[in-house]
Amino acid sequence: MENMISVEDFTVEKQCEFKERLYLVRDNGAVMRLPKEGCRASCYDNKWTFGKKNSATGYMMVSGVRVHQIVATAFHGAPAENTMVVDHKDTNRCNNRPENLAWVTRFENIMNNPITRRRIALTCGSIEAFLEDPSKFRDKLRGPNVSWMCTVSKEEAAQCKQNLERWAADDNKKKPTGQGLGDWIYGTVGSGTDSGFGESWDKDWYKHEPRKSEYQLQKEAIEAENLRTYEEEHTLKESLTPNALQKDWKVPTAFPACPKTISNTPLQDYLDNIKEGELFCGNDVYQSYSYKAELSDDNSVLAVITTSDTVKGSSGFCLASITFENGKFIHTSEGSFFEKIGAEKYMTLALRREWTGGDVLDDYCKH
Repeated sequence: MENMISVEDFTVEKQCEFKERLYLVRDNGAVMRLPKEGCRASCYDNKWTFGKKNSATGYMMVSGVRVHQIVATAFHGAPAENTMVVDHKDTNRCNNRPENLAWVTRFENIMNNPITRRRIALTCGSIEAFLEDPSKFRDKLRGPNVSWMCTVSKEEAAQCKQNLERWAADDNKKKPTGQGLGDWIYGTVGSGTDSGFGESWDKDWYKHEPRKSEYQLQKEAIEAENLRTYEEEHTLKESLTPNALQKDWKVPTAFPACPKTISNTPLQDYLDNIKEGELFCGNDVYQSYSYKAELSDDNSVLAVITTSDTVKGSSGFCLASITFENGKFIHTSEGSFFEKIGAEKYMTLALRREWTGGDVLDDYCKH
């Protein structure tokens, strides 16, 4: 993106606060982070940038933060709910111009996936039928990546439909008279009609290319959703604690022992804050308590074994590794274990030490 346009090619510039940092933001998608008050500027401060593309997710990043979230906050305000995400209308994750971004719910975001929409239309008969009452299709939409959509309330589904229609109107696209929302989404009115999400659909597409079977379409949908879920689960995410990020951690989590101030020995400070039997991390789903914590010999990795009584199906012990990068504590879930010795083996390996205890049960059934 930076190779095509200049950061100086802009019309509007705004200032916003995001994740307790101040940014200047331009309507070309460029951002500049301002130094913390009273602190010396870091290498990421006072520099206009479009961000650096994350090769795994395709998002533009600046110092571990997704640029599109900063731009959306500056030009569209904070989201109405903290569970909302930013949608790229044209599906190009590098296009962070404000007009290409919108705060949406997780449900609206997945409805913007053309493969998912086509699968729903084929499986449920029409987009309208599905949005009228998603719960009716529990037996038809199966699989961990799409079945959750059937749990969405009628109210949220109706709001999603209203937003789809509003976005179409905002894009000055004439809705088809006497036809459903599904027809508009597929762009069946006029050849090459823009869907309102930046995708072009030809009403005669079936005449130009072989029609795919429902099985093939569903297979593609599952593959696309699996990739989408993998990217989400394996991407660095903001936690519920300042200075903390999480990786391979599905639920936004708080880490009470995470240091609030940064010293020259951040991981040692973290270790000093961890007390056996006290809460190590928690969220709306579970709480985990410290069992054992150690720092690697070179002070680069902190490993923590935890126990939890509230996780359904928990294997008894869990392991987290923590590193400190670019001013943030990065928490990585290393899995759960049936036996204490299994957790201790993988803790040893996470600390980059030699394990001499041989094979353990969790070598064959580690979660």
